[in-house]
Amino acid sequence: MKKILFPLLLVFVLTSAFKIEGGKTGTLVRDCTGTYIRYKDKDYHVCNAEMLSPFENGDKMIVTFKKVKKCVARENDIVCMMYHENAGWIEIKKILN
Repeated sequence: MKKILFPLLLVFVLTSAFKIEGGKTGTLVRDCTGTYIRYKDKDYHVCNAEMLSPFENGDKMIVTFKKVKKCVARENDIVCMMYHENAGWIEIKKILN
């Protein structure tokens, strides 16, 4: 029993700690404030936006992403003074389409 319980607990802890969202269908949103993935009526600010450079504003895609607390890569970006409500930073792990 212990041999089965420990690996299951380990997998649960690791997946909870990373909070990876997999295979979510979202829409790419770009404006002067940055690049976002719109998922379930919320916009998530993309930290590694260069991964989305081949795509156009409004494109639908299936992405795997991870929520992050801070995005050092985007701290020095020049953006407009417009406010874009968002649900926090994400890091794109994989684009599935």
